[in-house]
Amino acid sequence: MVRDKPKEVRFENIIGNTMMKELNEFDGQVREYYISLDSHCLRVFDQLMNLFALLMLAIGMDVPGFKPKFLKPSSAQAVLASSACGSFRNLRIANKLLLEGYYLEMHATLRMVEQWLECSVIVEGNPDAAALILESGLAKQDKEIEKAIKAALNSSEELRNLYKSMQVTFRKLSQRCHPLGTAFDLIRKKEAKEQLFVGGIVSEEMFEKQAFALTDMAVNSLNILSRHFNKVPLEWHQKFVTAKEELKKKKL
Repeated sequence: MVRDKPKEVRFENIIGNTMMKELNEFDGQVREYYISLDSHCLRVFDQLMNLFALLMLAIGMDVPGFKPKFLKPSSAQAVLASSACGSFRNLRIANKLLLEGYYLEMHATLRMVEQWLECSVIVEGNPDAAALILESGLAKQDKEIEKAIKAALNSSEELRNLYKSMQVTFRKLSQRCHPLGTAFDLIRKKEAKEQLFVGGIVSEEMFEKQAFALTDMAVNSLNILSRHFNKVPLEWHQKFVTAKEELKKKKL
């Protein structure tokens, strides 16, 4: 059953000692409303996150059906585990932001997902870079890290193209994290541009579009991390293929 749409708070009416309390209460109302919509994309997202959790477990320990390319324990395994945990955590936080209508902030969090996944791609092409990443992080201004990235990208054309595609996604997400045109559209409603939207946005159209963006990032995450396995269980693979097909239906 779809809940009644929450009435958006007007900033000028809530300024005072109870302002934060009222904003938090509004966040809860927005969340309950969006959950009641029973979004197709978010149903797929939940399926993907369950698959993600199992894959992440297989990075850290032996799970039947998963055959990793990396050694256990190793620096590469440690980087992959951190990459998986970082992207998983940020996908969860992005989901929370989506459900409360904070679309701009959701995209800023998705940018972090992309950055964590970059570690996974670098280690795939250059496993020797793992120890360096664990010590210094992925600080691209570091000359040793820069060399490690170049070595990784020179390992295969496929990996180089994947990295380029990720950089395109990162730039798009970055545009939504700065006060550019796209960002302005994510913190206000076109029909009420003069209103100060200090809480989440209530808009079914915007919600579905952003729910698709979130779920698509979950797909990208699994595509990248699963590359580190020679084999995954047939059931896991079939569920992943089905989830991707379900998401495509929504896009059409």
